[in-house]
Amino acid sequence: MFLEHLEQTGQKVSGNAVFLTGTPQVLPHALLHNLKHNKVLHERNFLVTIKTSEIPYVDEAKRIVSEVLENGFFRITIHYGFKEEPDVPHSLKQAFSVLDLEYDLMNISFFVSR
Repeated sequence: MFLEHLEQTGQKVSGNAVFLTGTPQVLPHALLHNLKHNKVLHERNFLVTIKTSEIPYVDEAKRIVSEVLENGFFRITIHYGFKEEPDVPHSLKQAFSVLDLEYDLMNISFFVSR
């Protein structure tokens, strides 16, 4: 419902924004804070959650779960095994490829909240 409302509020700026969130079902605080203060959203917004599995290694084919939402929003969950060292930029590149989107790390804004 909130994503539907976003279409009618404010302006969008070009580019991509990645909002890291520990709870994929809830909008990240950083997104709400950014919207409140800057009154804009990016053209594409990625809600990214990183999960550590109880297995030592996650198969590359099962690492990325992506979902196209609405109004330029995407949900991405990245899975790592407990023995793996996370490489979030590399995993995001894979996710962008799956979503058929251009990946340019230097032109992505990252937002983190607790």
